Amino acid sequence: MNTLWTFGDSFTFGHGCRKDCHNNSYYNEYKKNGDDIWPNHLSKFLNFEVKNFGKNGASNDYIFDTVIKNYEYVKQNDIVVIGKTIYGRMEIPNNKNEWVSVFSNIEGKSKWWYEVPMNDFSREEIESIIDFQYLFSTNELYKIRHDNRFNFLKNILLNDKKIELCYLWQIEDRNLMNNFETIYDATKGKFKDFHFSFKGHHDFATYLFSQIRKPTKLL
Repeated sequence: MNTLWTFGDSFTFGHGCRKDCHNNSYYNEYKKNGDDIWPNHLSKFLNFEVKNFGKNGASNDYIFDTVIKNYEYVKQNDIVVIGKTIYGRMEIPNNKNEWVSVFSNIEGKSKWWYEVPMNDFSREEIESIIDFQYLFSTNELYKIRHDNRFNFLKNILLNDKKIELCYLWQIEDRNLMNNFETIYDATKGKFKDFHFSFKGHHDFATYLFSQIRKPTKLL
């Protein structure tokens, strides 16, 4: 059986719609029989095995590295779907010599930020990260760099691995993302979570299937 490989951040992991989320209140209260996350729906549509490497808070660096780590296992006629995350996220080594994805709110150079355990970095390091993100991380050149890298990887997978298809999508593409229901929408604001709802996951899988199974395969 061929494999569907999915790489990305929390939208690929299925944040809010999995039992193993740190806050599974939406899952417990709203999940109905048949509800699932989009990689699992899509694998059933395709009749493929699925290997989902989505991770909450993942940076594009992490996503790119994870594809490389699994490159040797990808086989001919497999399908790879890569969700690119927020361009401003960075992968930084912490004081435990581990990679950590960080992203801060740079509006007005705010000191509020998230996704980073404060004890992983010194105050000086934290200030440096915030300063870098405020001054540089939203520069268009970073977006171009990430896109070029993923397009290069896509071509390698298609040409060297002979996979059926590599599909790239971007969570910062509001024209795409606004088409799918969020947990916030599904609960009428009860949960302030803007990840896909169960319906959003199903509809996104349906959308991807329509793109993957286009007769020309020109994506």
